[in-house]
Amino acid sequence: AFLEVEPDIGPQAVAHNVRDAIADLRFRWDDNRFDITASIGLVNITPGAGDLESILLAADQSCMDANLRDDQHSDDRGQS
Repeated sequence: AFLEVEPDIGPQAVAHNVRDAIADLRFRWDDNRFDITASIGLVNITPGAGDLESILLAADQSCMDANLRDDQHSDDRGQS
């Protein structure tokens, strides 16, 4: 999904708030509780950003990078 964010608000702050809201959710099935997580990638779309395919490729790469960072952060917390 694409979200337009005013520069003075800061896209990182919006992404952080969305991740925090998702992290507060819990999924229960039978006697099991599951945490819900999200990885959010950010792409700056400007008039010179290129065609739609270029923007989507950059967004996809950003999401994959965010997922890798989140996985590494989870591994680091699990080793403490």
